[in-house]
Amino acid sequence: MGSLATGDLTTLATAQAYLSNAPNPTVLSGMITRVSRSILSYINRPMIVPTNYNEVYNGQNTKQLVLFNWPIIALNTLTVHNVKIPAANPVPNLNGVPTASPWGYRYAPPELAPPGAPAVVELVGGWAYWRGMQTTVVSYRAGYLVSNELQIVPATPFQVTPNMPFGQWATDEGVINVATGQPMTPMPTNATLASGQYIPPNPSVGQSYYAFSAADTGLQVSLSYGYIPGDIEQATLETVAERAAYRTRPGVRSQSLAAQETISYGVDNRVGYGLSSYVMDILGSYCNVLPPPIGADV
Repeated sequence: MGSLATGDLTTLATAQAYLSNAPNPTVLSGMITRVSRSILSYINRPMIVPTNYNEVYNGQNTKQLVLFNWPIIALNTLTVHNVKIPAANPVPNLNGVPTASPWGYRYAPPELAPPGAPAVVELVGGWAYWRGMQTTVVSYRAGYLVSNELQIVPATPFQVTPNMPFGQWATDEGVINVATGQPMTPMPTNATLASGQYIPPNPSVGQSYYAFSAADTGLQVSLSYGYIPGDIEQATLETVAERAAYRTRPGVRSQSLAAQETISYGVDNRVGYGLSSYVMDILGSYCNVLPPPIGADV
């Protein structure tokens, strides 16, 4: 069975609630996974939840490189011709005042709301992506992320439901104790919690909240989590519903009922993929039109 962390774009519980006559859970779960992979293939993106990537690019003697996966969360390392490039920092002048001459790499922070845009990593201060085959190596993390959402652990039942402003919670990216600035420790579902520990949501079992220890009542915490954009999940549900209905009428284009009513089943897709025009319109702004990097390790 798939999960939101490994590529599913909706949950079994959500799909069961959405479909008026859902197939059995085993069939529906497999359908969700296959439809999700089809949608990810259509938008040309391996994953959309936070994921680590290691990619190799050819150097074109330019100052800018557009990363294949987005939105960017963090750039871990950037190497050009075996030289590790640092993050750009303003260079102080003799009076200690920063000047406008940083050196290294820099990129704009991602947009807060989806769909976002690919990250452009710019080299400044004399650096460039010097020409050569497979000369640029980038290690980074990308995906849809809500970062540093502030919450307070309530009294009984010591549970915090994330706001999820843009879509379904998908992956735990850490919880910080705001008072100390220290990360708290994630624990498995049904664990007995001590102070400083938490259990993240688990959509596969219908748990939509963070659970904390009674000892942490009143504690302010900062939540970071990956999510599935709501419109992508809607596109997934629409496609799963259509595929589920098609199971009852494979290959049937029209059907007559008691010679009084005729039902026609149209094929609403533009260029294949088994996706309707409505779904393809939803997904349009998420499509990746970049060529793939030379080498990629997800």
